Amino acid sequence: YTYDKEIEQYYLMARYYEPEQGVFTAVDPDPGDEDDPQTMNGYNYASNNPVMLADPDGLWAGVLFKFAAKGGKTAWKYAKKGAKKVSKSMKKWWKGFKAKPKKRQETKQTNSQLKSFDSDKRKHITEPEHQWNSVSDGSWGQVQALIKRTMRSGKESSYKKSARKKTLIYNKRKIIVTFVRKDGKIKIGNAWVERK
Repeated sequence: YTYDKEIEQYYLMARYYEPEQGVFTAVDPDPGDEDDPQTMNGYNYASNNPVMLADPDGLWAGVLFKFAAKGGKTAWKYAKKGAKKVSKSMKKWWKGFKAKPKKRQETKQTNSQLKSFDSDKRKHITEPEHQWNSVSDGSWGQVQALIKRTMRSGKESSYKKSARKKTLIYNKRKIIVTFVRKDGKIKIGNAWVERK
């Protein structure tokens, strides 16, 4: 990111961030998650609470209680660090946006597939034994975002007889998503975080 002294805002790859108000001045290209309406606000950063929260990877806002105890200076320092990470997330997003048509098609299929999951499938994937609380708060919105990330950026390999899997290391934990490709379409079977 870079700081523009003339307009007193941070430029984070595709958008300007106004630190006093804690919002971006242009709409976020990621539409957000309908299960977590706060993510659908195209202008906010860290759930519109940049003093107490940071959103270093662009997925969800995290509480800064330990930093708040050290005072505003430390919190601001962390917020600037988080802004750098947002910049990295934007680079990754842009890289994905420019991906080959096949990869874009797979991303669309993954998104469509996740939206079509009924409550039983969601409940199964978010069961405690699947360890999602080790990398998120365990909510469907955050789990879904991590599944999307794994399907988009994970390493693909075979899984059992005719299935495939993608794995992604996230926060020092391995996320696994199993799926099959049939008639050119992806069907997700299961997803979990590998036990340590």
